[in-house]
Amino acid sequence: MKTFIFIVGLLLIITGCASSYPLGMSEEEWQALSPERQLQIREQQAALDMRKAEERRAAAAARQAIAEAEALALRSALQNAAYGQRIQCVFEGHAYFGRDWQPIEPVAFDAVVGHTIDVPLVSVSTYRNRQGYARFDGQRAQLCRRDPALYGSNNRCATLAGTQRQLGRGVARDIFADDFVRGRMSCDLPPRGTW
Repeated sequence: MKTFIFIVGLLLIITGCASSYPLGMSEEEWQALSPERQLQIREQQAALDMRKAEERRAAAAARQAIAEAEALALRSALQNAAYGQRIQCVFEGHAYFGRDWQPIEPVAFDAVVGHTIDVPLVSVSTYRNRQGYARFDGQRAQLCRRDPALYGSNNRCATLAGTQRQLGRGVARDIFADDFVRGRMSCDLPPRGTW
């Protein structure tokens, strides 16, 4: 009973502050209802709002579980990668923010074949940031504007390519992706047995 009174009171406060009426009713429809019917409609709206809130919580929990599973899979892949399947890179240069190029803090990433890594790009001068995505396919390390798994070839990526032998010795090249990044990326394969 206390819960019911609390919910009804909460509904009265919420509906008193809101400019719309429960269940999407117009003012005329609402005014035509008896006080008892208005209370029933408010209760229905409260139940609907509670269901929506629960659905949002469940969706957030599912997203969190997926993110945790992906992070665990990435950690496992990094630890168990064979030589040539994992790369370590450092990018120094500029990122495109809005309408101009700005220097960014140097960023390092560790990528493994089959996984995309989030790479935060932070402006040195304005502290603005944007997200980049890194991936490695065994011969090409890419720093992309959008998640390659979602956008495929419809993406702006700066690429550093090399053979396994070249990457094992380390490769440094200037890279560029229109309206995204420009600068120098250095990559190499971690020595065997270091992970």
